[in-house]
Amino acid sequence: MLEQTIQVTLQLPTEIYNRVADAAGHEQRGLEDLLGKLVIEGLDAHLTLRELFERLSHQYCTRLVREHKLDQSPTEVLHDLRNLREQIAHELYS
Repeated sequence: MLEQTIQVTLQLPTEIYNRVADAAGHEQRGLEDLLGKLVIEGLDAHLTLRELFERLSHQYCTRLVREHKLDQSPTEVLHDLRNLREQIAHELYS
């Protein structure tokens, strides 16, 4: 089964084009083939980072709920951070 493809016109800075062309030559593959691979790898990396940030955000929200701090105002958050900074400074520099 052949995978359906769509032809895309792409504008790249000359420096980037030259880097891709050099890499394609070193890997002995076509320029279009390498560009397609790079787009797929970049998209996978982007999705992976987004998923990571979403997971971290979920964990942080769960912790805030557990600590009853989810509805804290920005002023309260800054107050807590100042207190924490003072505690750390006191422990490190007393």
